[in-house]
Amino acid sequence: MKTTSEKRKSVRQSILEPTHIVIGEDTYQLANVSSQGIGIQVASGHSFYLGQRVVSIKIETDDVARFFDGTITHLTHQQSGVVCGIRFIFNDIEAYNHMARYVKERCACD
Repeated sequence: MKTTSEKRKSVRQSILEPTHIVIGEDTYQLANVSSQGIGIQVASGHSFYLGQRVVSIKIETDDVARFFDGTITHLTHQQSGVVCGIRFIFNDIEAYNHMARYVKERCACD
């Protein structure tokens, strides 16, 4: 029987250096990243909720910016605050490839 981590199609990667993500007009610390979405660090009094649609998430690779929409999939409480998981909604293969490049550029991959 496969464990949950073996069933997972994407794996979250740790970020080597502090990286910020712009969502709308607000900036957040990136906590983790996968090819399917991101985790951002938010304050305990945040206004995000499960299932919420998030628009205008700016992801840059090699000086090319692309904007994504996503959905809040989890809120994980930690000592440093809350990690808010956002799963992206991909409208085309180019968007997915852009995110895959971002993961390759930014993560602490083995």
